[in-house]
Amino acid sequence: MAAKLIKASRIPPKEDEEFRYTVAGYIGLQKIWEEIKALREEATKVWQRLEKLDEEQVLLRKEQKLLREETIKIWREIEV
Repeated sequence: MAAKLIKASRIPPKEDEEFRYTVAGYIGLQKIWEEIKALREEATKVWQRLEKLDEEQVLLRKEQKLLREETIKIWREIEV
Protein backbone atom coordinates (compact mmCIF):
# COMPACT_ATOMS: atom_id res chain seq x y z
CA MET A 1 0.00 0.00 0.00
CA ALA A 2 2.75 2.44 0.96
CA ALA A 3 4.65 1.60 -2.22
CA LYS A 4 1.56 2.41 -4.31
CA LEU A 5 1.18 5.78 -2.56
CA ILE A 6 4.82 6.60 -3.15
CA LYS A 7 4.55 5.66 -6.83
CA ALA A 8 1.29 7.56 -7.26
CA SER A 9 2.57 10.71 -5.61
CA ARG A 10 6.02 10.54 -7.14
CA ILE A 11 7.24 13.77 -8.63
CA PRO A 12 8.36 13.47 -12.26
CA PRO A 13 12.12 12.82 -12.53
CA LYS A 14 13.07 16.24 -13.86
CA GLU A 15 11.04 18.11 -11.23
CA ASP A 16 12.29 15.69 -8.57
CA GLU A 17 15.86 16.52 -9.52
CA GLU A 18 15.16 20.25 -9.35
CA PHE A 19 13.44 19.82 -6.00
CA ARG A 20 16.40 17.86 -4.61
CA TYR A 21 18.83 20.52 -5.82
CA THR A 22 16.64 23.22 -4.28
CA VAL A 23 16.57 21.46 -0.92
CA ALA A 24 20.29 20.70 -1.08
CA GLY A 25 20.98 24.32 -1.97
CA TYR A 26 18.88 25.57 0.92
CA ILE A 27 20.65 23.25 3.34
CA GLY A 28 23.98 24.35 1.92
CA LEU A 29 23.06 28.02 2.24
CA GLN A 30 22.01 27.51 5.85
CA LYS A 31 25.37 25.94 6.60
CA ILE A 32 27.20 28.73 4.79
CA TRP A 33 25.28 31.37 6.75
CA GLU A 34 26.08 29.59 10.01
CA GLU A 35 29.76 29.47 9.10
CA ILE A 36 29.74 33.16 8.13
CA LYS A 37 28.14 34.04 11.46
CA ALA A 38 30.75 32.00 13.37
CA LEU A 39 33.57 33.61 11.39
CA ARG A 40 32.14 37.07 12.04
CA GLU A 41 32.03 36.35 15.79
CA GLU A 42 35.63 35.12 15.73
CA ALA A 43 36.73 38.16 13.71
CA THR A 44 35.09 40.42 16.30
CA LYS A 45 37.07 38.69 19.06
CA VAL A 46 40.28 39.08 17.07
CA TRP A 47 39.65 42.81 16.55
CA GLN A 48 38.91 43.29 20.25
CA ARG A 49 42.17 41.54 21.16
CA LEU A 50 44.02 43.63 18.58
CA GLU A 51 42.68 46.83 20.15
CA LYS A 52 43.91 45.66 23.57
CA LEU A 53 47.32 44.88 22.09
CA ASP A 54 47.46 48.35 20.53
CA GLU A 55 46.71 49.94 23.91
CA GLU A 56 49.39 47.83 25.58
CA GLN A 57 51.89 48.78 22.88
CA VAL A 58 51.24 52.48 23.48
CA LEU A 59 51.89 52.00 27.20
CA LEU A 60 55.08 50.05 26.49
CA ARG A 61 56.37 52.77 24.18
CA LYS A 62 55.74 55.41 26.83
CA GLU A 63 57.62 53.30 29.36
CA GLN A 64 60.43 52.74 26.88
CA LYS A 65 60.71 56.47 26.28
CA LEU A 66 60.93 57.14 30.02
CA LEU A 67 63.62 54.47 30.42
CA ARG A 68 65.61 55.93 27.53
CA GLU A 69 65.40 59.41 29.06
CA GLU A 70 66.54 58.07 32.45
CA THR A 71 69.41 56.18 30.82
CA ILE A 72 70.55 59.30 28.97
CA LYS A 73 70.36 61.26 32.22
CA ILE A 74 72.46 58.65 34.06
CA TRP A 75 75.08 58.60 31.28
CA ARG A 76 75.33 62.39 31.37
CA GLU A 77 75.88 62.26 35.14
CA ILE A 78 78.59 59.64 34.69
CA GLU A 79 80.37 61.69 32.00
CA VAL A 80 80.58 64.77 34.20
